Amino acid sequence: MLQEPNLTNKVEVDYIRDFESVVSRFDKQTTIRIYVTSAKDGYSSSAIGKAESSEYYLLLMNIHDLCQNIPKYLSKVLKDNSVNEKIYRIEEKVDEIIENLKYQEKSIH
Repeated sequence: MLQEPNLTNKVEVDYIRDFESVVSRFDKQTTIRIYVTSAKDGYSSSAIGKAESSEYYLLLMNIHDLCQNIPKYLSKVLKDNSVNEKIYRIEEKVDEIIENLKYQEKSIH
């Protein structure tokens, strides 16, 4: 499950609580839970604290660092051989998000 809001300010704890509520409906062993923002320093300290204390292994990322941190996250939360397939699907989703961000930037300018 990947959440990617279009925010210009830091993500606050309420967004993380909402995301946690959604991901709680899915299997903890088979669901990858990544919250992505476009801002480089995109999370408030309370949002980070909430994610770190969550029982659902929430990964808070910005779009710029996403690809390099996914394998580490997956090895931590997944215990089966499906990691490579999940990484591939996530990389496809990341490419889609990047294209959407580029399109949005062009629309703004």
